[in-house]
Amino acid sequence: MKTTLRELKEIDFEGYDKLTSNLKINDPDTEVSILQILKSNGIQDAVYTLQTQEYKNYNLFNADVAESVLHLFEDEYPDDDRPRKGIEGIRLYHAGKITWDMLDGLKKDVYAASSAARTYASSAAANSVYYAVYYAAGYPTYYSTYSTSYYSVINVISTSIIAIYPDIHPAYYPKCAIDYIWCIDDEYILANRYPLVGKKWKEIEIILRKYI
Repeated sequence: MKTTLRELKEIDFEGYDKLTSNLKINDPDTEVSILQILKSNGIQDAVYTLQTQEYKNYNLFNADVAESVLHLFEDEYPDDDRPRKGIEGIRLYHAGKITWDMLDGLKKDVYAASSAARTYASSAAANSVYYAVYYAAGYPTYYSTYSTSYYSVINVISTSIIAIYPDIHPAYYPKCAIDYIWCIDDEYILANRYPLVGKKWKEIEIILRKYI
């Protein structure tokens, strides 16, 4: 996965100066890989820049992130395989083995499973899958836009984090917690209040490296 400095400017990438300083580059047409961004700026900046990529290129990443918390739903509802089928559907659709209509049907099933979940953890886990399927089933001409592609990634990751810490703004779950969660990078807060958030970001980095 590659982008250019010009594209990073277009998405108002806050890590731009850090990246160009670390890589010693400044030509706006210079190509930069997502891996270079990850190594230079860290996982949150790398994830942010995924919005410069074609939406199909990060749907599998979204699926893997959602799957990483799916056990929180399946532990409570072992007989409900609708979210699991949603994850499988993303991969099958990406491989051209099922139609858009079939994936759209799975999306509705996952939403129903999420709505029926009775705890924040299980609901958030299913919601993470729902967002992954929802954006995977989107029309390419619409979901290739920068703003929407960013929200596909941020919604999947944020709900996966809410699943392990359902006490984070539960009254506004899940959308109002997104910006708060995304900005948790203070080592003291991560270590003392939300230690699993830091661990989850490391897990997300391992997942991202599979695709970049």
